[in-house]
Amino acid sequence: MNKNLLKILNNYLQEMGYKSNLIPLNNNESGYQLVVDLDDEVDLKLTIFFLGDLLNAASTQEGVDEISKELSKNQVDFLQLFIRYPFDFKPSTVPDLARLILMANWSTPIGGFGLNESQGILYYRHVFECMGDEPGENMILEAVNAMAFYAKLRFESLQLIASGDLSLVEYLDELDRDNRRSEEFPGYDL
Repeated sequence: MNKNLLKILNNYLQEMGYKSNLIPLNNNESGYQLVVDLDDEVDLKLTIFFLGDLLNAASTQEGVDEISKELSKNQVDFLQLFIRYPFDFKPSTVPDLARLILMANWSTPIGGFGLNESQGILYYRHVFECMGDEPGENMILEAVNAMAFYAKLRFESLQLIASGDLSLVEYLDELDRDNRRSEEFPGYDL
């Protein structure tokens, strides 16, 4: 069932002009992920997968089997759309990045930006809860298009702050000088 939805999405995405591939999560081909190229220039990719498939593929890890059984028993799964930004961040930039992410999430209508300090990952993701039925293809395709837009929109500011090339205060001052702060972060009161 999960593989069929991912196959259908792959076909639709390719028809829409995206480069996408259905890739097995492991050698047993017990689950799949759909990888979508959003921007070849900066190596920005969206990965779409079912959490249950990911857990089944990693079932050799302690505690994973129990979670997988619980999801199956409750007939619930989660379809994740996940973008990992292709750059690192300096630990010293975490406070500025966290605030920038908070500001970006305020005006982002779908999904959320985040960072995982322990793994050094800056990401953008959206999750659909699937209880019995999967979300419709059109809803997922709309989410993919929206995420492609917002991931690209925030790419430069996240990279500038993550690299330490610019502090958040300097970035906001630059936006103020250009009179673009309210355009960049609509509705966010500082």
